[in-house]
Amino acid sequence: RFLVQNGMGQFIRGALFIIFKLGGLGPMYQMHFDSRRGSMSLAEFSAEGWKRAYMRMADMLALNPYIKGVFGSTWFGDPQLKRISPKLSFVHDLVVDNGGALFKTVTSESVIKDALMRSPTRRKLHEQGSYTPTCFIGIWPRKVLMTWVECMRKEGL
Repeated sequence: RFLVQNGMGQFIRGALFIIFKLGGLGPMYQMHFDSRRGSMSLAEFSAEGWKRAYMRMADMLALNPYIKGVFGSTWFGDPQLKRISPKLSFVHDLVVDNGGALFKTVTSESVIKDALMRSPTRRKLHEQGSYTPTCFIGIWPRKVLMTWVECMRKEGL
């Protein structure tokens, strides 16, 4: 659905990405961040924690060659966060800087609520009309993710 949600440019870019980078449509692992209190996921919410999570995904991909890659949908991938919440920009940068892609998708009331919940800065900017939380789907193709992980491991990370 994300292909048709943000104009012809995203449709073309997304279709080309799916065909040439992802190798077509097929099963993918879906990433999900659990932000409930007491969740171990919250302790892993850092650039290093996300790297470890993607490294585990690459291990799972190695065991399941029919899986095309990894995807997730979140407001954390919004490029606006570089300006508004720079500490969160690692989510966007990790994928985009290493061969994945982000595509704008539908933003729901729950996405807005989640984005504003823990940040007085984002809440204030939203109230002023200078920030609207926006949801993005991030896709990291199998080969690209596995190559990145291989490089990370060679560097000792």
